[in-house]
Amino acid sequence: EWNHFLVLAASVTAQEDYEIVCRKNRPADDRSCAYWCDKNGQRRLGAYPDGLRCDYAGFLDGMCKNALCHYNEATAIGDYRRNRGYTTPSAGLDFWRYRSDTAPTASSDEKDEEEEEEEEEEEAKRWEKELHTAEETRRVQSTQLLYELFHLVKEEKLKEMHAAEEADPRAKLLRQEQLLREKLLRNLEARKRMQMAEPNLPHSTSSLPS
Repeated sequence: EWNHFLVLAASVTAQEDYEIVCRKNRPADDRSCAYWCDKNGQRRLGAYPDGLRCDYAGFLDGMCKNALCHYNEATAIGDYRRNRGYTTPSAGLDFWRYRSDTAPTASSDEKDEEEEEEEEEEEAKRWEKELHTAEETRRVQSTQLLYELFHLVKEEKLKEMHAAEEADPRAKLLRQEQLLREKLLRNLEARKRMQMAEPNLPHSTSSLPS
C-alpha cells in the first residue's frame, strides 16, 4: 500500500510537472483557452477552466471563460464587467473566431464619454422643453390679460356713455343715430363684398331682360 501511495504521488507530481511545462510552452498566439495538457504533457483540444489568466494581447491580460480568452481591464480575477474585443484561438481555426456577448464595441473611456454626451443632450432637451413650456405659458397669460384689459376698457366706455346719456337726453339720440349709421355702413360693405365675390350676378334690376 505504501508503495502504491508513493507511485500515485509520483504520478500526480509528474502530471503537474507535465502540465506546467506544457502551459509554459504554449504558442504565443494561443489565446483561445481551448487547449489543455494531458498527463504526458501533450496539448489537447478542450477547455481551460474559467478564471485562468491567458494572453489576450500579451502580459496575461485576459481571463479564460467558456474556453475563450476575454480581454479584462480589471485586476481582480474573474471580473468580466469590462470584457471587450475579438478572441481568436490558435492553429488557424478561423471558425472559432468569436465575439464576446458582453463586449462593448468601444473602450470603456469612449463609452463613458458617449454616455456623458447622451446625458448632456438629454438635459439640454429637458431644459429646452421646460423653456418652451414657460414661454407658451407666458404667451397665454399675456393674451388673457390683453383680452381682460380690452373688456375692462370697453365696459368703462359704456359706463361713460350711459352716464352722458343720462346727463343729456340729446346724447342718447346722437348715440342711436351713430349706431344706425354704423349699421348701414356695415350692410353696404357686406353687399359690396358679395358683388365682388359673384361678378356674374347683375348689380341692379335695370340690367335684367324685359
